[in-house]
Amino acid sequence: VEALHPPAEITDVLAGAAEPEEAFEPTTNPYARLLSAGDYQDDRGLLLLGSRGFKDLARRFKREGLHVLYDLPPVTAMESVIEAAAAVGNVLLVARSGHTRRADLKATTESLAARDIAVRAVLVTGVPERLLAGKPIFRTAPQPKPRRDRKKARPPVLVGDDLGIG
Repeated sequence: VEALHPPAEITDVLAGAAEPEEAFEPTTNPYARLLSAGDYQDDRGLLLLGSRGFKDLARRFKREGLHVLYDLPPVTAMESVIEAAAAVGNVLLVARSGHTRRADLKATTESLAARDIAVRAVLVTGVPERLLAGKPIFRTAPQPKPRRDRKKARPPVLVGDDLGIG
């Protein structure tokens, strides 16, 4: 889901500086909403992710039936990020090839599973093509070749015997 422009962030909502509706980033998918934690250079912003306010916000969105994707900092950044993941309940782990070690990714998934946080998928981005084995799975299917028109079916020719005339 591609974001079109950045508005307020989750931490702005939790700090009381913005309304939840202001924090949704517009996306190209009308059924999904995106909330970003934004710059998490400040530990105070990270701490807000583990707050009761975040849990209440996540519950509210679930109750309203909204499909929200939470763009959270790495779960290794601080314990409050794991608490936010627990409040959401489902996790899609995203790792960048060449930046995340396999052992760290495995430890992260085990840590989340130990806290009963469902890891729905692990997505590894930026994998060099030379490292991919076999055919890529997510290529679009080729367009079918146009079929040549065969003889167009003509309605049968009825003769007098077929019509019962005679």
